[in-house]
Amino acid sequence: MNKIKKTHLLILIVAITGLIVAGIWESQRFSKLPPAAQENENPAATTTAENGQNATSSITTFEECVSAGKEVVGEKPNRHCIVRDDLVYIEIETCAAPDGKTMSLFEALNLFSNGKCGWEGSAKDEHFCNETAGAWEIGILAYRKNCAAVCVIDIAAKESRVDWRCNPEL
Repeated sequence: MNKIKKTHLLILIVAITGLIVAGIWESQRFSKLPPAAQENENPAATTTAENGQNATSSITTFEECVSAGKEVVGEKPNRHCIVRDDLVYIEIETCAAPDGKTMSLFEALNLFSNGKCGWEGSAKDEHFCNETAGAWEIGILAYRKNCAAVCVIDIAAKESRVDWRCNPEL
């Protein structure tokens, strides 16, 4: 019985040590991210190399990176602008309303998930910026016979609603 207790205690000590080491490694890894990514102020700021240096630059957005003539890779809406080996900005797709207000796709997807649309189903990869209506339109993975569900997110009101587009002839 005593031998079993010692074995369990040894396993517990090894597990706790592993968790501590993993936590220290994770905190050191996080401290190497660019300042904007550390503060979560700019979700598009990511690091591509962990060389122990903090990324510092006067470029703080995808648009500034493009304007500076840096390399852009990929295709819309997933383009990346490379500032240097350890700093990349990701293009954030936005939609503008007639009144000039804008909303990023990230914000629209958040409203999708936390609003009425999230109750109907999951967001599809299909999305469309309807600038005339001032709204994001995001497909919903949901089923209703002869219908397609679309989440319409009003940019000005920051509200979502489900639009069932049905065709009885199908």
